[in-house]
Amino acid sequence: MVLYMPQSCYELPFLLISLLIIFIFSAFPSSRCEEDANFTECGRRYECGNVKNLSFPFWGDGRPQSCGHPGFELRCERGEYPVIDIDEVEYRVLNVSQKNSTMILARSDLWDSPCSPGPVNTAFTPPFSFNYTQGVINLTLFYDCPDLASSPYNFTCSGDGGRTYFYNVTDFLPDINQPNGLGACGRFLQVPVFESALDEFPDQDGLEDVTRALREGFGLNYTQFPHCRQCEISGGRCGISDSGETFNCFCRNGTQELICPPGTAEHNGEKNLHLRGYSRHLHS
Repeated sequence: MVLYMPQSCYELPFLLISLLIIFIFSAFPSSRCEEDANFTECGRRYECGNVKNLSFPFWGDGRPQSCGHPGFELRCERGEYPVIDIDEVEYRVLNVSQKNSTMILARSDLWDSPCSPGPVNTAFTPPFSFNYTQGVINLTLFYDCPDLASSPYNFTCSGDGGRTYFYNVTDFLPDINQPNGLGACGRFLQVPVFESALDEFPDQDGLEDVTRALREGFGLNYTQFPHCRQCEISGGRCGISDSGETFNCFCRNGTQELICPPGTAEHNGEKNLHLRGYSRHLHS
């Protein structure tokens, strides 16, 4: 005996599946399929050598300028390490801690040897965006000194006719009026270093000590951007306007001044967590 079912019975499952598909797609806003270009581009983190996963305020090498602060451009050298320019001097970036807003830098022109410095008669002063971490002192290198000049802190450059140069580990330059003092040297260069990298009383030529200290670099705290934290809590990505003067919060559906509107967090599952965190931030 053959049973025949009405055609409408066959059409019912197909109708239910179609309605289910329509419901699923309608539950997601169209903006999730058409993300804002700035939001997408600023999701790309900066990476070079051992320095990885950097977000705002850093930019460069494929990460657009709009995703960072003008003073934090990084350039990747031979794919091995990033460099940054501060007051027209290039520094190797040895380490970055975005959690603590700190960087460890070393002067590029003194990396191989202190015997061939770049700009001279200069003292490093951190720009407004930076200040030293603890344990950083000024190392002053003296060049073109009188033959009779003397100091317990000296180093010899074999490639420069065996000339002896001097260094000082205090923040104060010697009195230039003292006869045969280091103040009579023709050139000097102040470089920040970690105090722990220098021996207090060197027993021999100080070239090894000076080179080691210069390579270990020095620590800088960089400016924290409170607006960025608020933007990220709301699900956005931080950036700067084309003029470099105005903070932008790039959201999935466009650019906002400070935070993304409710419902635009990066992941629906995290939306409530983001917004609760932002509320706590406002009331703390």
